[in-house]
Amino acid sequence: MTAGGPFVPDHAPGDPPTTLSPAPRASARHRPWSTVLLVLDGVGIGAGGALLVTAAVLAVQHVVIVSERESGDGIYEPWGLVAAAAAGIAGLVLLAALVPLLVATRRGRVRADAGRPELLSRAALVSACLALLPVLSPVLLGDLLTMVLAGVVCGPYVAVAVVTAVRSRD
Repeated sequence: MTAGGPFVPDHAPGDPPTTLSPAPRASARHRPWSTVLLVLDGVGIGAGGALLVTAAVLAVQHVVIVSERESGDGIYEPWGLVAAAAAGIAGLVLLAALVPLLVATRRGRVRADAGRPELLSRAALVSACLALLPVLSPVLLGDLLTMVLAGVVCGPYVAVAVVTAVRSRD
């Protein structure tokens, strides 16, 4: 071993090296955008989990209120149970969509760093398409205000997903 480290050059100073240098690392232009996409997927997963917790709380609250009420006392309105079911379904849909996308994006980042960006590009495009659904579905119902509100919420996610898909192909 030499004083400079364990590696001894096999060529004289000024001569071209005779050993192969490691392959250059693939371009990581996707890195900042795919990181933001991962964070947004994580936020969506957190929102899905929060919706499931809200559904559980509403369901328990509904059961407690119904059990405390006397049978002939007032009108029974199951709106708490309806809200619990809606929140639970929305939470399950978010989790079912975003957990596989998070896994695919993570695996795609690793593959893109190795020079194979196809999985990251596909995951980003699927993310963009799924994020467009809440924006475009109110248009079919003629509700433009809901479309604008959904666009404000989902628009940044779509933009990040599209930029990630484009940057991963560079």
